Amino acid sequence: LLRVWQTTEEFLQMQADHLQGMVGERQRAVLTLEGNPRPGLYAADVPGLGQTDIFVRPEGGRAQTVARLTAGQIERLRGAVGQLVHLLTREDGKPVNRALAIAGVAAETYRPCQVITTSPNLLLMMLPAGNAMEAVEGLQRAYAAEFGRVQGRLPFHVGLVFMDAHYPMFAALDAARRLVETFDVLGKEWVEAEVKGKDETAGVYTLELRSDRFGRWTWRIPARRGDGETDWYHPYLLIRDGAELETRGMSLVGPGGRWVHVSQVQAGDRVAFRPNLFDFLFLDTVSRRLEALADARTGRRPHPLFGPERSPRPYLLERADHLRAVWDEICAVEGMSETRLNAVTSLLARKWKDWMSDSSAEESYEWLVREVTARDLGDRVRLQAAIHDGTFFDTVELYRHILKRNIEHAEEKEAR
Repeated sequence: LLRVWQTTEEFLQMQADHLQGMVGERQRAVLTLEGNPRPGLYAADVPGLGQTDIFVRPEGGRAQTVARLTAGQIERLRGAVGQLVHLLTREDGKPVNRALAIAGVAAETYRPCQVITTSPNLLLMMLPAGNAMEAVEGLQRAYAAEFGRVQGRLPFHVGLVFMDAHYPMFAALDAARRLVETFDVLGKEWVEAEVKGKDETAGVYTLELRSDRFGRWTWRIPARRGDGETDWYHPYLLIRDGAELETRGMSLVGPGGRWVHVSQVQAGDRVAFRPNLFDFLFLDTVSRRLEALADARTGRRPHPLFGPERSPRPYLLERADHLRAVWDEICAVEGMSETRLNAVTSLLARKWKDWMSDSSAEESYEWLVREVTARDLGDRVRLQAAIHDGTFFDTVELYRHILKRNIEHAEEKEAR
């Protein structure tokens, strides 16, 4: 147990270091202001920049720009030495405009990220929203590489909490805490999946899995030690149902049922595992943080359209890249545009709300999905399935409305 504790602590610290390195360096300007203003965040009118936010540091008279700047903007600021910066603040409840002269300008390189806490079972970190999904997929790959032999027994969860720059920090941290609570509860429950296929290459077993709750995904489980010999100790799976389990050589009865070495797992086996989970939440209001908790009855986090009964949230971490794949499919539709996507999403969402209160209308909604997919979405099977399970709407929310990604077709990506 101590070794596991130390290993997970080292792993999360390594991931914190990697994520900080993944975020590119940026530049900001540090202004030396006359008049020794009070430390804090200010809206300011800065010569050469216009209206922007600056942070006055606790050490007297030094203020940094909050937004990243180009080299040209920093040079223009250097030419503004001696001019006035107007700090917009409030004193005694009244707006005050304080004019302070710029005594000097220096450039400073920084990374826009911050580790809040790291421990053997938790990494809490702030990153730019644009790096969020890259971080999720990188964390999943790192987990699979480090702990692939014990997948299903040592769950690993990743959550994203998006917020605007001026969102109250206490509410953001509270939302993160609630999301951690959801992961803690749901990650301890055993769920089941069917093995649909199995392959082995160079001591690494690839299992194709499927469940009604999470869909289809792949596990790659290494089964060799560092010296190249077969690892007969770690890579075991809990099999709840399968043909002739008792006659398989590396099969034993243990906690929860019968455990089978990955080399003797077969297609058709029913695997029980503790899931690795992924979820995201956008905090547009302070009360939105309350939605981070899962419904106690269904074990799902309520969805704005599908409610707690059919919500796809939280997702399986191994399927986090499925959201990106759905977005790529949307971008690949010939003639797709922002207006067209908004129209399709609004139509489907509105009809779901109008019709699905009546169970007899489900057939009509399925017909609508087929028609809309054929007419507006290139008749793509992946998108039709994503509409039915809810990932289509979450993909549009995540990539279009939160990450602000533009519709980019394949030829435009190649040109870029």
